[in-house]
Amino acid sequence: MKKIFLFFLTYFFCVLSYAEDKIKTKYIYKKDTAAYREIIDEYWDPNKNVTMIIDIKSARGYFLWFFEKELKEETRDAGTDNAFKVKYHNLYAHLMLHDHGGLVEIAKFQDFGNEVYFPEFEYPYCLVDDADNDGAPEFYLTYFGHADGLDDKPLKLIIYSTNKTVNSKYSKSKATAWYPGGNEDAVYHVEYDANWKKLPKDVQAKGIKILNKFKEGY
Repeated sequence: MKKIFLFFLTYFFCVLSYAEDKIKTKYIYKKDTAAYREIIDEYWDPNKNVTMIIDIKSARGYFLWFFEKELKEETRDAGTDNAFKVKYHNLYAHLMLHDHGGLVEIAKFQDFGNEVYFPEFEYPYCLVDDADNDGAPEFYLTYFGHADGLDDKPLKLIIYSTNKTVNSKYSKSKATAWYPGGNEDAVYHVEYDANWKKLPKDVQAKGIKILNKFKEGY
């Protein structure tokens, strides 16, 4: 009887420990007015066009991930009959870690658009996971490079990860899936950088799953 009791007691604490280690994420958008304003007013610049916030609680810390779209408008050849306006936007993402009541940036992403290149976050594919179950979350950022012309269009997946302590630096890995833009000899293919090849197999598999899921719906 005592052994059975000890077994269930051990099982209970194992389950409790596992539950505490699970990553909890909350996606917050502008339409979520109260939650959105609370975070922006306390931690961010209200003048920034933040399109999404991911609130992340994990055994390795409490994170906030801010996604921004900076709208740009330029006038070319001003003062002539050929004057015209060009509208585009720039993307930013700031991954922040709570540290003694404040926020510390542990990873920053940016990509700038122009008159023929239009990068867009693929929000359903920007997510957080612990694919290798080491207790440290990985952060998956996905965006697509829309562009004019026949050149291939890139879908880029960036993974920020660490398998060490909460204060360890996060490394950046990238996979780029190229979608044919119209050239006859173009075919879909994926390129991986050197850091990607160093990722744990489970994290690589999670990344490939994201790439394949996007491809299915493209």
